[in-house]
Order: sequence, then structure tokens, then C-alpha cells
Amino acid sequence: MGKLNQCVADMKHYAPIVLLLALCNSLWGQADSGSKNASPFTYSILYKGDWVSSFKGGVKSGSSYAGIATAHLAFDLEKARWWKGGLLQVYLSNTHGQQPSERLVGAYQAVSNIEAGNRTFFQEFWFEQTVGQLSLKLGIQDLNVEFSANDFGSSFINSSFGIQSTFNDNLPASIFPVTGFGGILKWSISAMHTAKIGLFEGNPSCLSIDPWVFRIPFFEKSGTLNIFEYSYSGAIPVGANGFYKLGMYYHNHTSPAQAADTNHAGHNYGFYFVGNQPLYRRSDHSSLNLFTQLSLSPIKQSSNHLYWGVGLSYKGPSWHVPDELGLAFAQARFNESNAPLESVWECFYRYSFGQYFYLQPSAQYIVNPMRFGYPLNDAFLAIVRFGFHFEPR
Repeated sequence: MGKLNQCVADMKHYAPIVLLLALCNSLWGQADSGSKNASPFTYSILYKGDWVSSFKGGVKSGSSYAGIATAHLAFDLEKARWWKGGLLQVYLSNTHGQQPSERLVGAYQAVSNIEAGNRTFFQEFWFEQTVGQLSLKLGIQDLNVEFSANDFGSSFINSSFGIQSTFNDNLPASIFPVTGFGGILKWSISAMHTAKIGLFEGNPSCLSIDPWVFRIPFFEKSGTLNIFEYSYSGAIPVGANGFYKLGMYYHNHTSPAQAADTNHAGHNYGFYFVGNQPLYRRSDHSSLNLFTQLSLSPIKQSSNHLYWGVGLSYKGPSWHVPDELGLAFAQARFNESNAPLESVWECFYRYSFGQYFYLQPSAQYIVNPMRFGYPLNDAFLAIVRFGFHFEPR
């Protein structure tokens, strides 16, 4: 009951925000009801919950729960008739529950991509201005939204299929749940080619909604994370358009003391590749999709110097078109001589209930769980995720 009460207490942060979103949207619509898309405000409420059960291996057998609720607000300055190309977006999140990767499995690659303990914070809070083929985004950002994003792996529950494990522990990157301030300049060269460059805080800290936690970005001299990505979208011999991303990053601290405080090397760098390729698509909107991932970092500066992953997802496998079925494999390699790798297998099935709800059972098999620097017995676990996504139309 204690955890439930804490969850309810944390969720009270959302009540005034949800009411504000609805009020803004309603008032603007009444002020200009003659236009079909009069309101510059859009908002949505999302919830995901994972019930995780470990049956063998790892740290111990047992069950735990992790959840995340997110309130999203967007304000389009062009629709508000302020100026063209401006967009403001806010994502306020509350995570609650336990962390099964540490408590049950001992996995280096987090078995649930929403586990983050009990906290309420601005996951993202940024402004973007677009002028022609260029756009500039400034604010609190999740790096993985713009860089190294694996669209075809986003439905998998293990975190490595969303972003390569080399980002998570080798350097303090601005990635959920610890996001920080950053700037991204994007150049849409053509419909097929895009280039992005980003500058982020070198040691981001999670931002609470309590105002006294806010601080001046980069003021603490914690270094920077610089990242570049080139992406290509186009058809290859199999026929359907694919998405291919190639990127590199460089992270540095400004002092040995800062590096010691964060338990990371004074500098680090790496390269990554993400490939998303539909193998076929049908007129009934069903498709078979393939993704591949690869990332490399220097051995001397990295505990996890190599990651690779591959997976298949099939959307619309039955008469129920929104359904999705997936199977994927990932492997992270380490410097430890006693167990140099951790491997993950995951399969899932996602079933949608109407417009807003879905249920997603998943199974994972972890070979050599390595969170604690030494191998544990192979772990087998099952996860049942349920989700809710409400967005007024």
C-alpha cells in the first residue's frame, strides 16, 4: 500500500496540468470556432505499465511493477498567428514502481524501457523554429528522439532495441530518464537526405517540477556531448523505402575531478548505425519490417565497447490490422575477461483494444546478465505491458 500511496501522491502533479491543457484547447476553439483547426494547442495523456515476472536465473525469481505516465502539450505558433515555423512542446512525466533489471534480473541492458524509480520531472521542454530547410531546437531534450532512433524497434520492451547500450553506461547522455539541456540544428537537404548536429550538457541531471531544482544549462562546467547524424530515406532493391542512419559522437568533461565524480572517463567517442527496412508492404497496411543496429566505442574508455542488434516485426498479422508481432536479438560486449558479453532475446505480441488501449505480453531470455560486472545465471522472464494513449481529435 505504501508504494500505491506514493504513486497516487506523485500523480497529483498531473491534475492541474491536465485541466489546464483541456481549458486552453477549449477556450481557443470557442474564440475561433469558424476554423476547423483553430486551436494551436494539442495535448495527449499517455500511460504504460509493465508487470515483470522472473522465473529463473538472474538475481532472484519474483515479480515487480514499473509504470510511467506522461502529459504532453504542444503549442503551434503558426496556428496561433504569431509567426511561421515555431513550435513549443512539453512532456511532463511521472515514473513509479520498482526497477526489475537490478532487483530481479541483474541485466546490463534494461529489461523494461520505462523503469526509472519514483520521480516526477520534465522529460522534455523545448522550442523549435523552422525556416525553410533548416530547424533549430533548444531546451530540455531526450537525445534518442532525434539521434540513433530505431523506429522499427520502438515497440520492443527491452531498452537496447530503442537505443544502443553503448550510450547508456559509457557516458552520461541526455536520455530518459535523465534528460538535460541541448540544442539541435537540422538540415533537411532533400526528401531523401537529412543531416543533424547536436550539442548537449555533458552531465545532465533529471529536472523535477519543483522550481528550485532548475539550474542554468552548462553553468556547472560539466563538459559537453557533441553528436552528428546523417540519415537517408529511399528505396533499395527490395522495393519499399527504408531509413538508414549513420552517426558519431564525442563526449568530454572539463576537469579530472568532474570525470571522477561521474565515474566516467574524461572523454569518450563512438560511432553508430541504425537501419530500418520494410521487406514488404501490402495494401491492407500490413508489413514485415527489419531493423539492424551497430555501435562502437573505444575499449579503453568504455565498459561496453560493442553492441549489435537485429529484429523483425510484423504489423497486421491477422484480421486485426493494428496488431504487431516482433522477434529481436541484441548483444553487448564488455571488457571483463570472465564474461565478455550479455545477450538478449525478446519476442512480443501487441493487441489493441479500440482506439486508446493496448495489451502487450512479452518474453525475454537474458544470457549472462552483467549489471554487476560478473555473470549471473541466464534469466528467463515474462512482461505484460498495458498502455493507454488519449489524444483529442
